[in-house]
Amino acid sequence: PRQLVVIGYTDGFQVWDFTDPAASKELISKQDKAVLQARMLPCPLLPVDVAADVMGVACAPVMAYLHKSAPALVRLFSLKSHDDVHLLRLTEPAKSLQASRKFF
Repeated sequence: PRQLVVIGYTDGFQVWDFTDPAASKELISKQDKAVLQARMLPCPLLPVDVAADVMGVACAPVMAYLHKSAPALVRLFSLKSHDDVHLLRLTEPAKSLQASRKFF
């Protein structure tokens, strides 16, 4: 499995691949607002009756992150397209980011 490290800064974030420590590489460097929290999301398990082009699979790998200035907006960032692919608007600020393969 890939060993990814997500680093949040006051002006954006970076994602690094440390699968091979001798050849680590930066995958993404995005300048943006201060990042409060970030987490790589697992690729979801698909039921047999669901198409493989659903957002979680088509955009994988995906990272969820929160801006410090808007903790009630969870942004989903695709490492494949290098862009935000979805925005979740919560009624209250998120306290933590969690996901499982079953409940993406």
